[in-house]
Amino acid sequence: MLDEVVLAREQGVVNRGPGLRSAVEGALEEGETEGSLILTSKRLIYARGNASESIRESVLGISGGLAPGSKSIIYLDADDLNSITPDPANIFIDIQSISSARGIKRIAQSPKLEVEWNDRTRKTEFIQQVTGGSRRKNLNDWAPVIERLKNGTQKIADLPPAPDEGTVEGKVFRVLSDYDERGPLTVELEVEKKFKVELEPDDVLAACEKLVTMGLVKKTVPPGEEAYFERVSPLGEDNLEA
Repeated sequence: MLDEVVLAREQGVVNRGPGLRSAVEGALEEGETEGSLILTSKRLIYARGNASESIRESVLGISGGLAPGSKSIIYLDADDLNSITPDPANIFIDIQSISSARGIKRIAQSPKLEVEWNDRTRKTEFIQQVTGGSRRKNLNDWAPVIERLKNGTQKIADLPPAPDEGTVEGKVFRVLSDYDERGPLTVELEVEKKFKVELEPDDVLAACEKLVTMGLVKKTVPPGEEAYFERVSPLGEDNLEA
C-alpha cells in the first residue's frame, strides 16, 4: 500500500456546518471555525488553526474599485499530519467514504467545497478566505480531483523523500510548503524568521538549486528577472495549489 501523500493545502478555510450562514462573508458565526484544509491521497482533513497571519489582498474601496488592503487568516502551523493535535473541531474524512464532493464558485462569493460522506449522513462546507490575485486554482477545483481519487483514476507522482529539516535544504523545502513561487531573497527571509537562524544568500540559493536537482522544486526564470522557486506538486498538471 502506498504511503499517504499530501496533495494540496489551503490556509484560512472556514468550516461551516449544514444550515449555517454568516451574516457577513468572512465573519465567523457560532458553530463555525477557521483553519486549514488538507487533501491527501487517502483523506480530506480539516484542522482548526493554531496560528494567524496578516496577508495582503485587494479589498473593495469606497468608490467601488479594488484597493490595496490586508486581512487576517487562521491556519494550522504544522507540516506533519501526525502533529495535528486532537480537537473536536477537526474532521478526518476517508476519501472512499465521500458520497459527494461539489465545488461552487459564484460571482461576488468566496469559492467553496461542499462534502457529504458516510452515505450522506454527514455534510459540511469549506469556505475559501484567500481569493483574488494571481491564483490559478481555488477550493472549488478540488472536487474533480477528489472524485478521481475515489475511483482510482487520479495520477500521483512518486516524488523523492523530503530532506531533513536540520539541513538548509530541509528548511527551504518547509518554507515552500504552500507551493507559492518565491525568489531566493524571500526564501532566505522566511527561513530566517521561521527557524530563527541567519543564513548566507549563497547558501540559500545553493539549497534551492539542490532541491531542483532532487526533483522536489521547480525553477522558473522570467526574462530579465531573477529565478523563482516553487515546490513540485505530486498532482503534476492537476496541481491544486494557488
